[in-house]
Amino acid sequence: MTTVDSSVQSVFESLSGSNAAKKNEPRGNDELGQADFLELMLAQMKNQDPMNPLEGEQFLAQLAQFATVQGVQSMETSISDLAQSLQSSQALQASSLVGRSVFVTSDRAMLESGASVEGRVAVPTDSVDVTIEIQDAAGGMVQLLKPQVSPEGYAEFQWSGAASGGNTAPPGDYRIAARSVRGGEVLSLETEVLARVDSVSLGQAGQGMQLNLSGMSSRPLSDVLEVH
Repeated sequence: MTTVDSSVQSVFESLSGSNAAKKNEPRGNDELGQADFLELMLAQMKNQDPMNPLEGEQFLAQLAQFATVQGVQSMETSISDLAQSLQSSQALQASSLVGRSVFVTSDRAMLESGASVEGRVAVPTDSVDVTIEIQDAAGGMVQLLKPQVSPEGYAEFQWSGAASGGNTAPPGDYRIAARSVRGGEVLSLETEVLARVDSVSLGQAGQGMQLNLSGMSSRPLSDVLEVH
């Protein structure tokens, strides 16, 4: 019998001591614990060929491989726990938005009876003649708004349903087309609409938390630009 390298022996003793309590823990039939692994390695040492013994470095390499596998498994468990914690935190955050209004990017808005459509447009520097065109389902112009641009570079608008010619537009879904002029070129601008959060749907099938907005399709929590 050959003498095992002292560094290898010390590693064995350390691992054996730290895993003695784990040896009797229930495990699946296909699971190999550290204690089992050490027993196999000790048996390998006792039965190795005296004329061709394994080097201490080989044992250390095997231990390192086993530790790496256990480290990856432990990291997977930690990541799973973290994901569940983040999902719970996100659910609480999303539920606190129910009943409040949020700004989301959209070129459509729902005009409800007795209510107004509110939104804003980020206007590029040096742009002039900002217009907000409210269109019906067929693309026809219902109203043309010309909001002022704030020092922060936003053009805020509010439409109560008044149509061109003094009529009142019926409640329903309307399209919003925002434009400005810069250097003689007409630019199409992205609109942000204020919408009420009616409810929250928990993420399923790989989807994240969804906000159910009044008059709009569901949106992920990440789409929220500002809360009011």
